Amino acid sequence: MEKTRRQCLTGIGLLGIAGLSGCSGNSGPSDSDGDGMIDSEDYAPKDPNVQEKSDVSGGSGDQSSSGSSNEQSNPDSSETQSMETESSSSSVDPRISQIDVDVQSDIGTNNIGFDVETYFEDTARLTVQITDGERSDQRTFEGTSTSGTMQEFNDDINPPESFKDGEPFELRVILSVDGEEVDRKTVRNTYDE
Repeated sequence: MEKTRRQCLTGIGLLGIAGLSGCSGNSGPSDSDGDGMIDSEDYAPKDPNVQEKSDVSGGSGDQSSSGSSNEQSNPDSSETQSMETESSSSSVDPRISQIDVDVQSDIGTNNIGFDVETYFEDTARLTVQITDGERSDQRTFEGTSTSGTMQEFNDDINPPESFKDGEPFELRVILSVDGEEVDRKTVRNTYDE
């Protein structure tokens, strides 16, 4: 038995080198349905008790439960894909997610640096206001996003001259999408000369 197995394995190796598979010459599938291609139809024999997916979707009441579950889990349906695409594109919650504020005490200037992370689709306007209660200043930025991914706005703003060392100030950030205010946040900090 060992010799026969060894001879078969040697034969497989030689046939594999020659580009053939198996110990016998023609053990692979042939084009049984005559469509010119060796495909899944050629590998499995037709069973009259098994319904094809196309037969199940046409449905006439006598469907097996396994055929029905195959249709429901089919991710290739264009109707299912288009519904998922529509729901995912309209599911962006426009918002200000994070605000970082930094008093920059550079030579001769004490600008207030800010970094604002936002999420939105379409066109957005970000208004950044700085105030100490008496005077204020503001900057406006515009951005466009079709993906709804995080968009970052960062810059610095010159504080009004009335700002004094050690006094509190507020940085207000307002996000408007397509002309409508959707989010507003305020950060309190202390001015440092």
